[in-house]
Amino acid sequence: MISPARFSPLFAAFLALGVWGGNTIAIAQTETPTPPTAKPTAPGEKPIPVGPQLPVLILNIASIDRVLTDVDYMFQAAERPDMMNLVTGFITNQIGDLKGMNRQRPFGIMLFLAAGLPPTPTPVLYVPVDGIEDLMKVVEAGPVKPRKVDGQEGHYELQGRRQKFYCVLRKGYAYLTNDSNKHMLQAELPEPAAIAEPMAAKYDLGLSLQVKNIPLAIRAVLLAFLRQRTEADLQQRDTESEAGYKLRRASGISTLEFIEQFATQCDQVQFGIDSSQERKNVEIEVLMDAAADSELAKLSKDLAGRKSFFSPLFNDGQPLTVSASWKMDKRERKAAAAVVDALQIGLAKELPEGTAPSVAPLFDSMKATAEQGDMDFCVQFQPVSGKQFVFVGGVRLIGGESFGKGLEQLLTAVQGRKELDKVELNVDTHQSIVFHRLVAKNIPRQEQRTYGGVPSVYLGSSSQTLWFAVGADEAMPRLKTAIDQVQVGNSTEPGGGSAYPFQMILHTAPWLNLPSIDDQDASRQDFAKQALKENSDSLRISVQPTDTGTRSRIVVDEGFIKLVGLLLAREYDKSQL
Repeated sequence: MISPARFSPLFAAFLALGVWGGNTIAIAQTETPTPPTAKPTAPGEKPIPVGPQLPVLILNIASIDRVLTDVDYMFQAAERPDMMNLVTGFITNQIGDLKGMNRQRPFGIMLFLAAGLPPTPTPVLYVPVDGIEDLMKVVEAGPVKPRKVDGQEGHYELQGRRQKFYCVLRKGYAYLTNDSNKHMLQAELPEPAAIAEPMAAKYDLGLSLQVKNIPLAIRAVLLAFLRQRTEADLQQRDTESEAGYKLRRASGISTLEFIEQFATQCDQVQFGIDSSQERKNVEIEVLMDAAADSELAKLSKDLAGRKSFFSPLFNDGQPLTVSASWKMDKRERKAAAAVVDALQIGLAKELPEGTAPSVAPLFDSMKATAEQGDMDFCVQFQPVSGKQFVFVGGVRLIGGESFGKGLEQLLTAVQGRKELDKVELNVDTHQSIVFHRLVAKNIPRQEQRTYGGVPSVYLGSSSQTLWFAVGADEAMPRLKTAIDQVQVGNSTEPGGGSAYPFQMILHTAPWLNLPSIDDQDASRQDFAKQALKENSDSLRISVQPTDTGTRSRIVVDEGFIKLVGLLLAREYDKSQL
């Protein structure tokens, strides 16, 4: 049993979350012409905010029992049930079985923003309570000493070694913050049943960023400061090349514009994790809800229904497949065009004098593609044997013939460069596509391991598609098969296939069969193979539009759950040596 002088690390962390933010003033408000007057308090105390207080961030855990169910599942998958005995033993013997806390209801933290600049965060911890006296006895086992506040039913002061905390019991929940913010607990706070239980119904762990609850004035000032700072940072540096400057500036401006759009047009972002023994996986979801009728909402809806040209290539049987197909918005098109300009400027300085004009058709095609705005590509690793892969893929282009002419001129111009071992033109053809081959020098061992030797790069452009492959002897045959597969699929099922703006499937087991670099690498592979086996080794990512924004989803197979359990068990075993 724990001695009165000791305090459990779990409950200490629990309290630490509740008092994070230090001595702050909390008042979360909506935009109103005249802010409401705060309620008066005793002399020297902070005023009580009036009206509903709106959190900007909510961290919610479904319940203690749900967490323990997930932990039990993890250690069962890892075939280490003894680790679960340690967890339950710790809760029973070290923190009084959390007696007094309702173990079936959600708990977590709400974060409020104080008025003023800079905005100051004020956290409030909410804990479901069955018996407040029993819960206070658990707290009293450590250095935090609870005391009832005279004359105020359900109010407690908790004196720690360095800080004092304040707790208020209300409608089955204990609200906790540091003493300097106790005025916040007398305000009209959201009820967990309204904000936490809907999240708990979907997720074991949920995090909600309520952008709409951040006052517009605060957002405007912060964005103005960010833009001023970004503009200063994006000035050309003394030793920076023109191409490097244009690339950096295009990226910086695009990022800034995205942040501005997000901050002014997004209502909320919700992140959730849900583990299921029945499904044998973990699902991670990110929901973005845009403000109604905003440009961000319109752009999200425009993501829907764009079938990828490469959808016949997308399947669940390869080690890795990534596919994307969406209509770029104005910001993305502008940034893409700036990147193409920067690449053209940089390349012109590297090419022999007088060759840049002959390469220009390549960039004309890239600029036309950026301006048109249809992004569509697919890349895929395919196994040749158990110990080597090839990499194939394609990108849709506007003016692919021009790209092909410029590409041939570019490869002619770079022949003989010291970085390249071979540059071979017109090495192969398939379906009227002419392919060229490059072999670089000093290929890293890791890449040679992946491809089963020194890889070649094959490039060829049709009227609308740039095709490419990387690998050893099987690279070109695999690329030809991929081209045929896409052509046949689109002719037989023109309306079928994926309409996801982005999706990815990764199978990890095949990667663990690649030759190891050294003994340490081999040891890591052997350990991972205990968990990541065929049919339990995948990670899937997809993005889809919703009626109000976008939904991003990650599905992780049970093998990863087992791997985490094995890692935790291994670290515990080491600590016992």
